[in-house]
Amino acid sequence: MSDRPDRTAKSVAGKRVAELGEYRLLERIRARVPPPPSWVMIGIGDDGAVIEPARGRLDVVTTDAMVEGVHFDRAFGTPADLGYKALAINLSDLAAMGAEPRVGVLSLFLPPDLTLNDLDHLLDGLLGLAGQHHLELVGGNLTRSPGPLCID
Repeated sequence: MSDRPDRTAKSVAGKRVAELGEYRLLERIRARVPPPPSWVMIGIGDDGAVIEPARGRLDVVTTDAMVEGVHFDRAFGTPADLGYKALAINLSDLAAMGAEPRVGVLSLFLPPDLTLNDLDHLLDGLLGLAGQHHLELVGGNLTRSPGPLCID
């Protein structure tokens, strides 16, 4: 969890992600993420992240997407569970290779019926697990989706 003040706490009951544009959603996410360490040169908000590699170490990169209707059903489980699972499956891939997590990126394909409250809880699950593993969220992609919710 972030030590930053939660600037997203304004009433979101019933509001949907479709009511906010990409930049307002991005700012909502950025407000939830802890400030980056000094080795993150460019983080959330740009087209790509720039990180300084750890001296003498190799980086392992993985991605594992979850698609609603294929990998999960929103009717079973909470949004926080989804956020947690989305990161956990990638952490598992890193562990299988003997790697320790350092940074992560998050891509969200958001259907118009997703509520802001559900988005916040999804982030709670993901960022809570990220904090436990000292993983820095440094960027990703955010887009509207006419179809299912996708988390990568």
